Amino acid sequence: MKLNKSVYLGRVGLVIFLSVSTCIFGCRECVCIEDIRLYAEKNPSPCEGWLKCQVSIVRFYDDTMADVTFINESDKEIPIAKWTLLMEEELLWEPFEIIRGGRNVPYEGELVRRARPKPEDFYILQPGESVTSRVLLELYYYLYTAGEYSITYDGSYFLPDTDQVCVLRSPPVKFSVPPLEELE
Repeated sequence: MKLNKSVYLGRVGLVIFLSVSTCIFGCRECVCIEDIRLYAEKNPSPCEGWLKCQVSIVRFYDDTMADVTFINESDKEIPIAKWTLLMEEELLWEPFEIIRGGRNVPYEGELVRRARPKPEDFYILQPGESVTSRVLLELYYYLYTAGEYSITYDGSYFLPDTDQVCVLRSPPVKFSVPPLEELE
């Protein structure tokens, strides 16, 4: 039986949750978080060394923009959905995790359920190539409260010629939003 990828990932998450919750409640034959961590250390992800993502913040007056750079570190072409590379005119999904004061800043943009991507929905990232996209964050996230923030890009892609889903997560980047009177 071939599973839908999102269903498959959901089942994997459920299995991990059940394993962890069973472990917490004292099952002797379960896989604990420590076992999962050790397995991951001994069996590196097949996604390592393919695609890297970096975020930098650009402030211009009272605007906060994220420059997101995607780098193909492999020796193969990687077809990636243009929306994953933030190449569309507007965001229709939640690509960033933004934290302020230990709390998530919610995405306020439109969310669209997409059909299976067609060939024209992909950008072919060549070996060694990098692509940078700029997003005006205030269009999608409420960033008008002064303070310290942290932003992380959080997306996914498929390895070429496989059904392997790879998580694409940037290192977190800190930035500050000054009080409005300092911006004038």
